[in-house]
Amino acid sequence: MSGSSFSTLYQRRYDALRYQSCEGPTVNEGNRHLSTVQVVDDSRNASTCSTPLRSSKISWLALFVIAWLTVISIVNLTPDETYLDIVDEYNLGDVPMFGKSRGYFKAQNVADHFRLNSLEPEPEKDAGKKGHDQETIEDNGIKAAVGCESTVVLLRHCEKENEYEHCNFLGYERSAFLPFLFGDSGERWPLPSYIFALNPAERGTEWKRNFREVELVLPLAEKANSTIISKYGTEDSVHLSKRIHSMLKSGELCGKIAVVSWKHEDLPKLARRLGCGPTEGCPVDYRGSTFDQVWQIKFVYRIPFHSTRKRDEKHGKLPEKSRWWIYGSVLPEGFDALEFSKKAGDYPEGGKDKGGSWMFDFASDPRRKKIEVEEKKINPH
Repeated sequence: MSGSSFSTLYQRRYDALRYQSCEGPTVNEGNRHLSTVQVVDDSRNASTCSTPLRSSKISWLALFVIAWLTVISIVNLTPDETYLDIVDEYNLGDVPMFGKSRGYFKAQNVADHFRLNSLEPEPEKDAGKKGHDQETIEDNGIKAAVGCESTVVLLRHCEKENEYEHCNFLGYERSAFLPFLFGDSGERWPLPSYIFALNPAERGTEWKRNFREVELVLPLAEKANSTIISKYGTEDSVHLSKRIHSMLKSGELCGKIAVVSWKHEDLPKLARRLGCGPTEGCPVDYRGSTFDQVWQIKFVYRIPFHSTRKRDEKHGKLPEKSRWWIYGSVLPEGFDALEFSKKAGDYPEGGKDKGGSWMFDFASDPRRKKIEVEEKKINPH
């Protein structure tokens, strides 16, 4: 085969493969078939072979959009200087910046905001003149003794009945079990000095009432001889957190605990407004359908044991001013319905006609009656 014949055959083979990719027909690779392929004109070449070019443009456009969205996401996820200063000042540690970082970042920002603006005192010019021996802090409304410790316990309401306004049988049994966790005679936790419950009328509508949060803590309030404070709704959690902060700063809650019965969707939000975020140990959300979680938030007003700022640590300088330290933890309540029913006497040897020996008179409890009367005055619908 001459050189010209070989180049002609090669050119035809190249054109055949090229137009196969443009037009789609299958071209045999035999030399005999390739010799019959005719070269099309330039106009047909431009029209039929524009698809790869168009696909290339689309690919580049898609890459540009992806890159732009990535840049925007990184900018939104990058903490500002104020947040970085807070992290460095209080040694909060690193907050994850990828994956679920957006929720963690926002949650921690809210917790830091409420802790620094509602609970922490503002820095004072003569703070360095006050040493470790100071017993009380009265500046900026802080009167709590150094070493003051208090805990807020957050509970989810009881299990629901079909109409969602009251507890079901298991929920009432849980509420009857709850007082056995609190007490001063060897129980798991101390008796609460304050009991808060979500307002029954705060459900987004004027006609709906929901007493599950109140019903959960009725037996506990009976044992603690405490009034149930139910004036706060989900939209008033800011006011509830400020009230608790005020009680902490005044020393009213020192050595005491407060129990809050709340709606589980809004329970993490309340925890953040109390100053407890992911760094302190409070989850971003209440996961799962369990009713058995207990969120404990411990507040301690003390002078740090070690330097909390890197520049002080380098110079061996210890802090001289007290601040509030917050520690969150999530624990199982430990409610076992069968175990509790057995202890209540519902499963004696030989059986029993009726169970529910633990049943509390929820309908006629004076605390609930009082709340119902107050709610009807405020919301007559």
